[in-house]
Amino acid sequence: MKPLSSSRFGLILLIFFTATLSLSACNKDNSPAPTRENDKLAEIMARETLVIAIDPHYPPFSALKEAEPRPANTRCTVAQYTQNQMEGFDAAVATEVARRLGVEPCFVTPQWSQIISGNWSNNWDIHFGSMSITAERMQVLYFSQPYFSTTVHAFVHAENNTYQTPEDLQGKRIGVCAGCTYESYLMGNLQMPGNEMTYRILNPQIIAYANEIPALEDLSKGDGVILDALITQKPTGVSAIYAGMPLRLLPDPLYYAHVCAVVDKKNSRDTARFLNRVSDIIQEMHRDGTLSRLSTQWLGEDLTQEASEFDIKTLDQFP
Repeated sequence: MKPLSSSRFGLILLIFFTATLSLSACNKDNSPAPTRENDKLAEIMARETLVIAIDPHYPPFSALKEAEPRPANTRCTVAQYTQNQMEGFDAAVATEVARRLGVEPCFVTPQWSQIISGNWSNNWDIHFGSMSITAERMQVLYFSQPYFSTTVHAFVHAENNTYQTPEDLQGKRIGVCAGCTYESYLMGNLQMPGNEMTYRILNPQIIAYANEIPALEDLSKGDGVILDALITQKPTGVSAIYAGMPLRLLPDPLYYAHVCAVVDKKNSRDTARFLNRVSDIIQEMHRDGTLSRLSTQWLGEDLTQEASEFDIKTLDQFP
């Protein structure tokens, strides 16, 4: 066998190192290595901000504090709100997720209809807004590990003694937020993984609102004046009662909801690593008691236990 010349040896080394670099630039499945151009988590880490969509008028989950001045050293753009300008349970959970990612939370406030329709055009990274899992939403959104779970109830005016069960609301005027699970429930087409629905309110007159807050205000104006009832998650209605609204909860729950952060399926960047990291952080927050503490602080009770036990893998979101 003839010895290699120095030029041939150099060529072989060049080919070897080129192949090694090519292999190192790919993952085990031969997909490109994560970069800010192709991977959502890499983009967020490079930008050093997490852009969070949230409702500015949905206490006790989220509320905008417009009078709060912006920190001078914020990385949030002028079109975004800073951490100190948003409060509530959803806002606090989102802020802690951003902190554990090592980035600054920045908040934006798109309409609910924009969020649930997907195709966000990368205008925000994630939504924290008390969104529960439904089959319809799963067509356009990815769901994280749930961070709390709650029952959903009908509420009536405190002066009403006629309505005692959901069945008593047949044919009545019922307020809901448009595009929410409450509206789908009244329409009889709500599909939630792991939930078998029993529709207990027949032929309702559905009155849709941007969210439940104006519906709560309308119901509080008097028994049957504008609404006969409304449907919302238990913490929202109970918080309104504690705030002085003359409302009454019908104790029989209509259904049970697991609440998650969500990410757009149509993002131009791969979102799998990002969503998995968020789910891991939420599980860490379950284990170390952070979510329990925040739930008790903002909602008055710990609503996190069932959410911590939910197996997000059963949704089979990624191929």
